[in-house]
Amino acid sequence: MTSARLSGEACAWIDPDRRRALFRHAAAAGIDFGRIAEGAAIATCEVARERLGGSLGGRHIFVLVGPGRNGAVGLAAARRLAGAGADVAILLGAPVTRISAETAAQLRICERAELRILSGHPEYTRAELYVDALLAGGSVGRPRDGLAKLIELTASRRTIALDLPSGLDPVSGAAASPVISAEATLAIGPPLRVLADPRLDPIRGELYICDLGIPATIAAAVGYEPAPPGVSPFAAAALIRVG
Repeated sequence: MTSARLSGEACAWIDPDRRRALFRHAAAAGIDFGRIAEGAAIATCEVARERLGGSLGGRHIFVLVGPGRNGAVGLAAARRLAGAGADVAILLGAPVTRISAETAAQLRICERAELRILSGHPEYTRAELYVDALLAGGSVGRPRDGLAKLIELTASRRTIALDLPSGLDPVSGAAASPVISAEATLAIGPPLRVLADPRLDPIRGELYICDLGIPATIAAAVGYEPAPPGVSPFAAAALIRVG
């Protein structure tokens, strides 16, 4: 998979409520979040390859996992990164008792695959790349406790943010303290409207969108269409860089 380019003006942005409705309609049609997570995980590996300049073999990558469904994407990505030969470690940002059902299911797979899951941060500085799957477009308010600590430790490191850099408000674009300044952000589904603001470029980094296999008919049912109408942004490639 190689990425293509799409201008910001040609990108169709979405607000958080409409995207939640899109995911609900997709689930009702049989495209549950587990399927979405697997598609986004494949795209995460491709973004990591681009950022690291090629092969993932032997590269040190830390995946930061939050309690919500974004954590499920991070864990699926960790498994695929490990399968591609990367030296992967997983850091949980919340107790197992607080994670979503989708994230718990992916965590069980990672445990069975004997991936490295760390409870502390003694090796934190050795990673070449970090994957931020702590918070996402459904999170509001200032990060707290373990999440805030992981964001603080990651803030100035090479990071791919999944969906939205952790600490960035999904509606207003206000940056909390701490906030992750990502090298790149991979939208999980249509990109949130707040990411179109050029003032957030230093936090967002380069924006990628990926084809998650949600049919246009499902998107149209919630009033979302790619721009221009009737034309898929993924006609040339399944992974797109915006801007």
